[in-house]
Amino acid sequence: MSHEMRTPLNPIIGFSEVLLESTKQEPERSQLQTILNAGNRQLHLIDDILDYMRINRGSVKFSPEIFGILDLCEHVMADASIVAHSLELNIINGAKGTAFATDLLVETDLMIVRRILDNLVNNACKYTRTGSVTLRLSKSDASNRFRFQVEDTGIGIDREVLKHIFKPFSQADSSYTRKHEGVGLGLAICSKLVKLLEGAITVESELGKGSVFTVELPLQIAQESKGESTSREILEATKLGDLSHACRALIVDDKEDNLLILNALLDRFGATVTEASNGQEALELCKMHNYDLILMDLAMPMLNGLDATRQIRGETINKITPIIAVTADVSHSVQENCEKAGMNGYVSKPVKPKILLREIERIFS
Repeated sequence: MSHEMRTPLNPIIGFSEVLLESTKQEPERSQLQTILNAGNRQLHLIDDILDYMRINRGSVKFSPEIFGILDLCEHVMADASIVAHSLELNIINGAKGTAFATDLLVETDLMIVRRILDNLVNNACKYTRTGSVTLRLSKSDASNRFRFQVEDTGIGIDREVLKHIFKPFSQADSSYTRKHEGVGLGLAICSKLVKLLEGAITVESELGKGSVFTVELPLQIAQESKGESTSREILEATKLGDLSHACRALIVDDKEDNLLILNALLDRFGATVTEASNGQEALELCKMHNYDLILMDLAMPMLNGLDATRQIRGETINKITPIIAVTADVSHSVQENCEKAGMNGYVSKPVKPKILLREIERIFS
């Protein structure tokens, strides 16, 4: 389901971003932005439904890694600026407790924490017309419990609705006159992910004055140095531009529209691109030519991406060439299988230019 539902959005979102970057005149820019916004809303809906299904059947696996917690919070708020429009976005470090150290490292599942904070901050922006959205941070001195509070000046939540706010398909306004889209899964997902991390989530709200969502997580403080963690530079590598390394890239995908979008993105990053329409063709090219980077789809005829990677690692001059999986399958098991096959990275479809660039730079660093 993930592959079939996400794949058609790859060219819609990808080419909209490419064209928007190069289009300066109106009304074309507004039209492209409308297409991009609609594609991203559809992607968010698909992700919410699939995530909720995965969580409910217990297939979300805990994958700890070391990262800078303050870096992550800053990155979440920076990304929220896309949907915040004229809202004021703030981070207050040390509200009602000890502040996070700027170089503090924690070890937990980065993607789960990111998903929780993204959902809460984006939800706050969604229900706030004017004013601000603030992320307040604090840490208990007595234990490694970290508090994240997302406060907004939005529409607030009725008392009756508050009783069911973390239940699936619950919405603050479910009438035909409501102004906000969504199916009511975001907060249900947050609640389940917080419990997965053995934390707690609560909400306080007053109708017409705003809401405060509080998440407390028991995070393990890491002992390793900053250089061994997810770096601030990687988290904040959001500006598009040329790659930091000269790059001869091979892109492998059986769908022509996916090849077109990857070719356009890599060309924009300054890479020289060769295309292959399946794993077997990629294998033959890898026997004859040396590449700096390979972007590999997984589901292909003749020879799939995982088997192609295994053979490239064993039979060609590209045994150590970085290979990044580019796939619409976003399950944890697929990422593990990619790593076992010898791949170095993973990017989900529909491909976002900034995320692709960030992953390539991480591989090259």
